[in-house]
Amino acid sequence: MKFNKLTKIITAGLALALATIGFSQDADAQDGFEIQGVLSELNLSEEQTTQVESILKEARESRREIFEKHGIEKGERPDRSTMKEAMGELKAARAQTDSRLAEVLDEDQLAKFKSARKSAAKKGFRARKEKRNGKSDF
Repeated sequence: MKFNKLTKIITAGLALALATIGFSQDADAQDGFEIQGVLSELNLSEEQTTQVESILKEARESRREIFEKHGIEKGERPDRSTMKEAMGELKAARAQTDSRLAEVLDEDQLAKFKSARKSAAKKGFRARKEKRNGKSDF
């Protein structure tokens, strides 16, 4: 019983943290990650670059719509129930984005993209944590 309750608490906390990561970064920072850094490392053709940029732009717009729908404001920390409501939609949006990217990128490019996205999320999480604790100039 304790294990089940602990698992639910940890899962809810991780879900909240992951969803907040995607929203709390401003669009310019995301653009910098998505377009400048990663795409140059993937050795994309011009056609792939155009397609990936379009997919990522639509993904950003979809995330914004989901947050707006649930009344989550940029820079604020939503309550758990609000975030839980948005999580299903955010997961579905990410799955759709990944599916679309898989149609454009080869396996190696997709793996590199996902790895870079994960690293960027970790860096963003650490920066926000340091900012909250007063250890950063961000």
